[in-house]
Amino acid sequence: MANSAEQEIAAFSGDTSARDWLINKGMLDDSSDEYSVEVVSEWYRAGAESYILDFLVNQSRDNTDTTRRYIAKACIKVPCSDNMNDWVSRRKTLEAAGVNTPRLYAVKKAVLIEDHVPHDLKTAFDAAGEDGQRRIVANLFDMYDRIQTAGFQPRPFHDLRSHGDDVVAVDFGEDLGAQAESAALDYDRKAILRVALGKSASIGFNYAN
Repeated sequence: MANSAEQEIAAFSGDTSARDWLINKGMLDDSSDEYSVEVVSEWYRAGAESYILDFLVNQSRDNTDTTRRYIAKACIKVPCSDNMNDWVSRRKTLEAAGVNTPRLYAVKKAVLIEDHVPHDLKTAFDAAGEDGQRRIVANLFDMYDRIQTAGFQPRPFHDLRSHGDDVVAVDFGEDLGAQAESAALDYDRKAILRVALGKSASIGFNYAN
């Protein structure tokens, strides 16, 4: 019996084989000898508007094994497909403004598949040295500048991700706020740090000066 990630891939691939679909989307090397799909975390509620399925694509090539990690995200805000389309549109606007987002592989109705970004921002900040923490804070404020330049008035984000010292936006729903023609760059930096970095914000305050 197919696991939940294999079922989602089958729903996306339709009449195309799962292997060919994964290769076409860049999620699997076309030279792979064998591959498997493994669930890391079954569907769970990630916020007020979404559920997430965390999974791996394992592949073998010339006796070398590699693993890539992805997530499927489902919008549960009604009307679900329309709201997913809105998320994708807002996401593209931010990408055009230079905001880091996970690589997006596919969207179908109310579900998308994208790269898994390994760390929540609080964890990345706590694990970084002083220079890395300074880069995270600088990147965090740069992200807010870019988001507001794109016309949004975001709330302080509690759900940000990182590969180490970058900042990756993953929420394109209500917390992003409505979009206008322009937005003033007058956000509360201490509130941003407090929500994004939690208790670590006491250190971040020193980097915000």
